[in-house]
Amino acid sequence: MPELPEVETTRRGLEPLIVNRQIKSVHIYQKRLRWEIPSHLSDTLQNKTINKISRRAKYLLIDFNVGQLVMHLGMSGSISVVPTSEPLKKHHHFELKLDNSVSMRFHDPRRFGSILWQRNNKQLNLLKNLGPEPLSYEFNDSSFYKASRGKKKNIKAFIMDSNIVVGVGNIYASESLFLAGISPKREAGNISRNRYQFLTQCIKKILADAGVNVMMSAGSGTPYSRQSNITQEAASGINDRSILAGSIFGSRLPWQFRINAKINKNYEIKWTKKKNSFANVYLQVQNMLDARNIISVYRATGNPEDDGYLTAAETQNDIMSRNSPESFMYLYSLAVNNPSHYSLPRTFRMGLSLTF
Repeated sequence: MPELPEVETTRRGLEPLIVNRQIKSVHIYQKRLRWEIPSHLSDTLQNKTINKISRRAKYLLIDFNVGQLVMHLGMSGSISVVPTSEPLKKHHHFELKLDNSVSMRFHDPRRFGSILWQRNNKQLNLLKNLGPEPLSYEFNDSSFYKASRGKKKNIKAFIMDSNIVVGVGNIYASESLFLAGISPKREAGNISRNRYQFLTQCIKKILADAGVNVMMSAGSGTPYSRQSNITQEAASGINDRSILAGSIFGSRLPWQFRINAKINKNYEIKWTKKKNSFANVYLQVQNMLDARNIISVYRATGNPEDDGYLTAAETQNDIMSRNSPESFMYLYSLAVNNPSHYSLPRTFRMGLSLTF
């Protein structure tokens, strides 16, 4: 499940790609998520401009002049920004098509996420009673201790209650309690003020140590030389029969963008009173939004998936002269579909570094 640091990473990644963009159209492919997606969004958001994207707890808030789109990733949700021409994948339930031929798509196999609408000056009930952000000044040991008085639930469930403090999920609650030396089974109301003071510090430390780094890169596509005639480019590449169209390097690939993120967590390992070590566990996400960047095209068509040979009128006699035109066309279509024309998809790397 995406926790608070992961949701914040998603927000930072989306911000430079969608803010100040205009919505050209809204598409709801599966309305039944945790709650039904409001059907009026297709009309409400038509031609509206995204003003900003913010976060409250684990909710992403996309601001428009007329209200806010409220999104939650649930257990398995993710958001990607891809060229609108890219085919939809299974479990793509919602899409915003932007004015720069790019789409923001919501993907959620388990459908525990949500997409709701909040009008200006009318806050959704699920946002009204949320507790303070854990790294804010509003979350302090005094209010934390006061809220625990008389509570029979165990301390771990108490920490994970979003009405008490938001964004402290299962992993971070367990780590905070371990660091504070408090059993997760203890009743929240039977823990002293001093221990709540230390626990508050531990929660802030655990979340602060969960570092998030986001790097975005963007640039115009590399230049290439266009050819004016159709050749078997997919099979033979550039050959002496190709004819230059325009000037050398007179054409250019589409713009490319890429966001990489790294989430890391530091741990102190105490061997003895005088000897300790440090461990850093990290998750690195390359191409976080799964952008399908075009890095190469066929020179005759400018298309990464079609060199024009199989469909051009002037090549049909050559194709039909083959021993088996059907087999030739099938094998050639496999060669045309070259995955190296696109950048690598989203990839995950996990690692551990130790400092002695």
